Amino acid sequence: MNHSNSERWLPVSFNFTPTAASIRWLDFGHKSLSEPFFNHTVQHLRKRIPSAPERSTALTALLEAAAPTPNVEPAGVIFHVSRCGSTLLANVMKTGEECVVMAEANPLGILFQPRLFHNSAFQNVNPEEIRKLLLDSVVRLYAAAFGSRLIIKCHAATILEIARIRSIWPAVPFLILTRDPVEVIVSNLDKPSGWMRSMYRSSTDRNLFGLAPTEVRQMTMEEYCAHGLGQFLRAAAEQLDRNCWVMDYANLSIPNLYKISQFFQVSLPTPDSPEFQEAFLAYSKYRSTPEMFRGDRERKQREAPPSVRSLAEQWAQEPYRRLQKQCSFPLSVL
Repeated sequence: MNHSNSERWLPVSFNFTPTAASIRWLDFGHKSLSEPFFNHTVQHLRKRIPSAPERSTALTALLEAAAPTPNVEPAGVIFHVSRCGSTLLANVMKTGEECVVMAEANPLGILFQPRLFHNSAFQNVNPEEIRKLLLDSVVRLYAAAFGSRLIIKCHAATILEIARIRSIWPAVPFLILTRDPVEVIVSNLDKPSGWMRSMYRSSTDRNLFGLAPTEVRQMTMEEYCAHGLGQFLRAAAEQLDRNCWVMDYANLSIPNLYKISQFFQVSLPTPDSPEFQEAFLAYSKYRSTPEMFRGDRERKQREAPPSVRSLAEQWAQEPYRRLQKQCSFPLSVL
């Protein structure tokens, strides 16, 4: 793929079919990954006038483009259980020296899917070998384009695949962000996350939590949320070790953000710097507005009806408490 000095072609999606596989490229030009989410940056490039050029190629173009770039691994991978401060953390990490954050990026999220190669042209080859090859190529291209310290922030539901992803990058630091299940459920009932909206997708297959369509139809939103959150937390609780730490929303202080940056070996600016203050204080999902970020734990607890507390206790509180007991993160005193 030929490039001019002003072009910066990067992969933004994959397509796998039983007979072929392709990759979609977008010319980022001089655009950085400054928005809170990867897809926000892609939307910006597609909506601008004129829109950024796009093209599709075979997978071999990805391998060819990545070949001359340095062989790097992620500086860190962030998992979360949704509505627990992960976007705030990602925004702060973006201020680090030579650091780029791919926040819930489609080209990585697709490759993390467990049934990615089901009914594809790759189903009869070693799927995990192909998965790693493609993931490494994407990471190398984005690190070469934006910064040598690349951090991946996954979609919430990707935590169900944390064991598989850790096996791909066993030496990479992993961080899991958690929050009191009552507060997570209240937040998701107010504004459902992507994994919550999957409840309404009609399908004859079992969903991401292994639930059959008939089971889902018999559940309330509260039940579905508590059940799913419990699975997130149980998957996380099996992974904690010296290279996989947990941080709770209640402990997301400035000193602990610097502890996380040390874990990822990312050098942040000083806390009083304008870039750090903007990242820490701005409402994390809506950086274009002047609204300031405020913790809302007390409000979420007040809003929780007895049914939410009961379901949280039934499905999610036990693995949550287990995670807090297992926490080995060297917390600063708050």
